[in-house]
Amino acid sequence: MKRFSHLFCLSVFYLMLCADTNSHAAVSNELGKKLNTIQVPFIVNKGQTANQVKFYAKTFYGTAYITVKGEIVYDFPKVEEKSLTERWSLKEEFIDAVIKSVNGEEEAIAKVSYFTGKNREKWKGNIPTYGLVTIGNVYKGIDCKLRAYGKNVEKLFYIKPGAEPSEIRLKVSGARSLKKNNRGDLEAETGLGTITFMKPVAYQVSENRIETVDVAYAVDNGSYGFTIGEYDKSRVLVIDPLLQATYLGGNVSDIATSMSVTDSGIYVAGYTNSANFPGIDYADQQVNHSGNTDAFVALLSPDLKTLVQVAYIGGSSTDYANSIALSRSGVYVAGGTQSTDFAGTEQGAQQTLSGEFDGFAALLSHDLTTLAGATYFGGSSDEFANVTAVSGSNVYIAGYTLSTNFAGTEHGAQQIHGGDYDGFVVRLNSDLRILIQATYIGGSGRDFINAMTVYHSTVYITGHTTSPILQKTARGAQQTHGGFFDGFVASLNSDLKTLNQTTYLGGSSDDVATAIAVSGSNVYVAGYTHSTNFPGTKHGAQQTYGGNNDGFVALLNSDLKKLIRATYIGGSNYEEAKAVAISGSNVYVAGYTLSSDFPGIAHGAQHTHGGDHDGFVALLKSDLRKLIQATYIGGNSYEETKALGVSGSGIYVAGYTLSTDFPETTQGAQQEHGGDYDVFVGILSSDLGEVRTSRSRLQHQRQ
Repeated sequence: MKRFSHLFCLSVFYLMLCADTNSHAAVSNELGKKLNTIQVPFIVNKGQTANQVKFYAKTFYGTAYITVKGEIVYDFPKVEEKSLTERWSLKEEFIDAVIKSVNGEEEAIAKVSYFTGKNREKWKGNIPTYGLVTIGNVYKGIDCKLRAYGKNVEKLFYIKPGAEPSEIRLKVSGARSLKKNNRGDLEAETGLGTITFMKPVAYQVSENRIETVDVAYAVDNGSYGFTIGEYDKSRVLVIDPLLQATYLGGNVSDIATSMSVTDSGIYVAGYTNSANFPGIDYADQQVNHSGNTDAFVALLSPDLKTLVQVAYIGGSSTDYANSIALSRSGVYVAGGTQSTDFAGTEQGAQQTLSGEFDGFAALLSHDLTTLAGATYFGGSSDEFANVTAVSGSNVYIAGYTLSTNFAGTEHGAQQIHGGDYDGFVVRLNSDLRILIQATYIGGSGRDFINAMTVYHSTVYITGHTTSPILQKTARGAQQTHGGFFDGFVASLNSDLKTLNQTTYLGGSSDDVATAIAVSGSNVYVAGYTHSTNFPGTKHGAQQTYGGNNDGFVALLNSDLKKLIRATYIGGSNYEEAKAVAISGSNVYVAGYTLSSDFPGIAHGAQHTHGGDHDGFVALLKSDLRKLIQATYIGGNSYEETKALGVSGSGIYVAGYTLSTDFPETTQGAQQEHGGDYDVFVGILSSDLGEVRTSRSRLQHQRQ
């Protein structure tokens, strides 16, 4: 995988000398051309992090914390994999300042909920966020306020008549050294590299003119202030030093794995790397104080312009959300966890972690402000839950397991573990307190369930397998195993006690099925293949293998006894199809591609390949005979499209990106790239001719 580095713009500071705060508007309008336009709200600390923190904000470089004492702490992730230092922290504090209180102003729309750990008293729901934090009157006649953006945190100093800007002095803790270089920059040496406060710029605004003023850092024994030349003391003075990291990259990632689309909102699930609040003792930062990974669910407005709510789910270790499903009861999320204290499991069907890594299911309210319940499921070894589906009062979860004692399989369609990894399907009641039934699915090899859907009284699953023999393939559309990995499709009764039919799906090389959708008597399966002889493609939209690896879509009848048609999807390089959805007579397929000659993109919303990996969405006729349209989705780096949803508003896609120039984000809920991998959500017109996207920086601060 190719990774691209980004130059981090970390913090922007203003020094404003003014008679009243109304003058700020004129200055901000001019500076707005230079600054990142997307504002990141400050989250109120309600106990989800260390007691000394009052607010914190997730920005491009990591986390900025504002303590109750008015200290500003920056937490930086490591960049180089070879680095032994996981994170580094700097702290700024006002010297000889008088700080009485730290408060939030301009309450934001977005709310945040934290459901981590088993102690319900520590769960925090619907936490408010603010666009502005005021530290108050830090020196006599000098106020300070803070804003956070995607790429920076700005300090706003308001110097009233009679106050002296020379009183402003900030101590920098955590730096190995602090010095001014020959360019006038201020350099803080850290274990991760050099953090640079760029040479400050000072100016005054007079009507539509900008008049520059001489300014320089004044550095002394680990602290800095400013020396200022002559200026008009009756007008506002702005000092703008840009804090910028001279090391490249970042290792904090946010991955979207699943989505659910409704007319009232778009739900996206995935996982995000968290960061612990760094220690205040900066003497030895070689100690690894990196955080873990939490599952998240985010709710966005249908136009993707507003991030409405975010909920984090998990415990004190690693938690991944891989699937999401909606019902009248709420929002169901499934995934995997290593946390022994996963939130909400006290009354779940399985209340304790059985192996090193178990599956989990959780139920949240539709507004994501309440965790109604959760459960572990699994045996004494490892489980990985990939997909969930809801039918009536039943919740189904599927994935794969190493456990030979998986709970609830006693009366299942397959009661005995078959080989190495086996697929599993679990059926729970709607409040997740009863495991009604479970079953293994697999032979003597390795079997993985990647997707599932429930249609009427039938559960359809698909995945890939190395097993040369699977149950109930005798009358299937493809009865024999073809390559090393073959795709497979199976159907079970909704009670999971009967396996109705199984079929292999693949050619003489490797084939992986990743997605499934059912409409009437048609079963659509998507995935990717290395086989040049994938079955059923003779009359498909693309009949021949395109290149290094192709996506595929296959159409089977509902009893899985006939492969009606299949088609390759791909250019001369590498493709993987990851999601499939049906809308009327159309079939939509999404995934990612390395091909610059992907078919059908001439009139797509994005008809040129952007970078390394690009996402793609393709539109086919329901009989798979014609590729109607396709489009790339991506910027100059790396994208993967993981999820797909259809509504009356358009076609929604979600995934993750490394690109700093991801297209059409200017009106999105988050317009700028956050760090390493960012979540993206996009909406396309139903003909794939127009795209709007939003990027989301979804990170969690664990206590």
